[in-house]
Amino acid sequence: MLEYAEALFAQSNFTITVAVLAAATCAYAVGNFLSSWLHMVCLFPGLLLGTLTAIDISNRFGLLVGREKDQKILIVGVSGLVLALLLHFIVYDLFTWLLSYNRRAHRELIERSGDRQ
Repeated sequence: MLEYAEALFAQSNFTITVAVLAAATCAYAVGNFLSSWLHMVCLFPGLLLGTLTAIDISNRFGLLVGREKDQKILIVGVSGLVLALLLHFIVYDLFTWLLSYNRRAHRELIERSGDRQ
């Protein structure tokens, strides 16, 4: 795992800069939209890793070659950012749903629905 993390951050300066700026901008925008600085702090590392991972995977498969390499890095970085953001919100919603589970209220709801049948 440590070797993969070292490989992620051993990419070119352009790739690291694009990933950091995209992750910081997206984390700031979502944090301002939700009015929560904690979302900004929690989102930034995940979005950065998602962006760098998408760029690294596409680089390993040989998709980042040719004259338009910088444009491809931008496109792959944004798509990795969007996927990481989507994954974050799915996990966040699942986590809040699990925390809000109330056994007594759920049992009462089941009993009431069973009485109607």
